[in-house]
Amino acid sequence: MALVSVTEIQDSRTSKVDNQNNRQYTRVFVVVFDSPEDGQLAALTATDVPIRGSTYEDVETGLADTEATMRDKSAEQVDSTVWKVTCNYDSTLEASEKDGGTSASGSSDPTSTPPGGTGSNSDTAPDSRTPSITFGTKTVEEVFRTDYTTPTALPILNSASMPYDPPEMVTRYLPTITVTTWKSSWGISKKLTYEGTTNAATYTILGWDFPAKSLVITKYDAKSAKDSYGYYWEITIEFLYDPGLHTLRLLDAGSWEAVVEGADTYYVRICDKLGNPLDKPVPLDGTGLKAGPNLTVYNLYQKYKITDWSAGLV
Repeated sequence: MALVSVTEIQDSRTSKVDNQNNRQYTRVFVVVFDSPEDGQLAALTATDVPIRGSTYEDVETGLADTEATMRDKSAEQVDSTVWKVTCNYDSTLEASEKDGGTSASGSSDPTSTPPGGTGSNSDTAPDSRTPSITFGTKTVEEVFRTDYTTPTALPILNSASMPYDPPEMVTRYLPTITVTTWKSSWGISKKLTYEGTTNAATYTILGWDFPAKSLVITKYDAKSAKDSYGYYWEITIEFLYDPGLHTLRLLDAGSWEAVVEGADTYYVRICDKLGNPLDKPVPLDGTGLKAGPNLTVYNLYQKYKITDWSAGLV
């Protein structure tokens, strides 16, 4: 998925002036991708599509209306890979809304001042401030599969040494680590890249090392703020820690057996003693055959995309 081109439709520009000299302008861009998987958000944030707060500029003459800034924009799909983005400018916006960008042709990822906001004053520049950290807890519901009655954890099985059907559910408690930091520049591509991913290698948070695949980013928020240093971004990232490496354990079970004879594999319906097909899946042994007593096999799956975080999350 990649951006192919961004082209302005010059003859689609409009302008309007009222009797109080308030000006409104419109610019229209055609955004082309190489894949239909790129959607509306990608079109709105594409490189060379103006960002909110940027100044209206006439590309042909190079003249700019410095009091008219971009108010909003909308995207309309033309076909599977082509979007039409309309940008609306207005000179009547409040001053606090005019700080979102630097030029009409600026990047969709703000690299200077973010949109207006409020924050607390500080004696330290945003990029030099020490991140804050908060520990919390999240609960998840999962299958009750381990008995901790004895010093040695035992699997949860009935008197026939088989898993309970339906399984019992239990609440599991997982720690969260929330880190807040501040940056004078930031791009939304960071959020799109890292939110919902897990660490490919050991990751360090303020001196604590966490093994690969033990963290997942469950929330990535950014909001604008302002103090004596001007506008900047306050970025909050929430990590969910799981020593089990965020793996999904599913009981190997099914209604068919995979019977291998030489180079051939045959699929046979599992039946009861009378030859009737079973109406419920039964445990399998990990090779595709019906499991015998005292054998419970779980298949493990990685729930989240494994991503390299070494380039920096913010």
